Amino acid sequence: MARPGLAIYGIDPSGKYNKNLKPAMTITSIIMQLKYIPKGYDIGYDRKYITKKEMRVCVVPVGYADFLPRSGSGKTYVYINGSKRKVLGNISMDQIVVEAKPVDKVGDTVLFFGDPHKGAKQSVYDIAKYSNTITDEVLSRTNYRVNLKYINL
Repeated sequence: MARPGLAIYGIDPSGKYNKNLKPAMTITSIIMQLKYIPKGYDIGYDRKYITKKEMRVCVVPVGYADFLPRSGSGKTYVYINGSKRKVLGNISMDQIVVEAKPVDKVGDTVLFFGDPHKGAKQSVYDIAKYSNTITDEVLSRTNYRVNLKYINL
């Protein structure tokens, strides 16, 4: 008998990237809303982020009720249209706010993590690191609110 644990997800239980394992999960979302925020406006719970200038932001419908650890507030990044973007303010239950670029539009894909072998610029190891936790916690928090699509390889 063997207990494969995280290996079924293609993740090394040591918490370090292993080139011999191929991550089996990618989590993406979309830009749900774009809006302009004035200078001096607070974003997120507890006014943890105050805009230093007028800025355009994206609202993404993913939060700590889905899988994203709230402990990653102020440290988590996502990828949109190939560029790394910081999550602004505290991670909310149902959404995050990210600084937008001029090319962004509603419906664009937001990458949280994926398989680096397939070109993903961020892995579940990164999300765990930003949140000061382990990959197990991030993966096991993925629940019924996250739409799953199974693919045969």
